[in-house]
Amino acid sequence: MFCLKCGTELAEEALFCPKCGVKIEPLEGKNFYDQSCELFRQEKYDEVISSLVGYCASKPQDIKSQILLAKAYLEKCDLIKEQGSQQYKTLVYKPFEIGKKIILLRDQYLSEGLYICGRSLLINRRANKASRYIKKAIKFSVAPSAEYFIALGDAQFAEGIVEDPTGFESNYYSSAKNTYKRVVDMEIENNEKGKAYYKLGVLHLYLNEKKDAKQAFESALKFAENDSLISRIRSKMESK
Repeated sequence: MFCLKCGTELAEEALFCPKCGVKIEPLEGKNFYDQSCELFRQEKYDEVISSLVGYCASKPQDIKSQILLAKAYLEKCDLIKEQGSQQYKTLVYKPFEIGKKIILLRDQYLSEGLYICGRSLLINRRANKASRYIKKAIKFSVAPSAEYFIALGDAQFAEGIVEDPTGFESNYYSSAKNTYKRVVDMEIENNEKGKAYYKLGVLHLYLNEKKDAKQAFESALKFAENDSLISRIRSKMESK
């Protein structure tokens, strides 16, 4: 058993964490991983990181938890980068290192390792290399998840900016639009669909396609379920 706040390993009978002092709540039928997944779905990435970092350090063989920790790092990096903070530049190496170790195993989690490294590279402004990793993740996955395609759309968008910052000539922008639209047509959770519409809206806004951006953001609001995503959508709608 581990503390969900700081990740310290606890005795089974512990009522309080000996390191941070937080009261230990019963898991109520959920195991440690399931509870961390629930925090992730609620976009409480700091809580996921603090609860998993100590556990993952002591249990490197638990690849599912390593993957979840890496994805929490990635989401946090994306958020702080979007807010204009430079802290992502040092933080992004943590998920990248986790991803590299997973790739080396060459097992059923290979696609996840490729995806994690690809997104890490994308956050670190290496769009072309990121795109190659993400495409490989999609290729090696039996059933690629929506997050893989959202990341591919992000990489294509970034490649377009590198090739043509004016937004008029690069085919990467069209590719990104098609990729995001592919996601919104998937049978996926509402919040994932909302995220894809949000990404599509951001792309339209960058290309000065204000009517299309407005429609995409309105669709995003219909599907978004988490406060963090809703806040980001509304912020973009106000900025245009």
